[in-house]
Amino acid sequence: MPFDWAVQQLRLSIFSNEPVSVTEQDWKTLTGQDEAETRTALPGGKQYAGKSFGGLFSIAYSGTRADILLDVDATTEDLTE
Repeated sequence: MPFDWAVQQLRLSIFSNEPVSVTEQDWKTLTGQDEAETRTALPGGKQYAGKSFGGLFSIAYSGTRADILLDVDATTEDLTE
């Protein structure tokens, strides 16, 4: 029996024994873009976000945790792709 399913968000959370840091260079390495569309200060960290990989991509860190997210871009015409 075939399954018909979709994913709206992929999330990778990384936990470390030591404080984690992410830079604009990490954004460039992952996305190939010179800089993120937005940069947001978080308590004890920062978030870089923008359109990449066919969706809304973000990298965030705070303390000993880092999150990498890829969300559906609701502004696209066909959300089934």
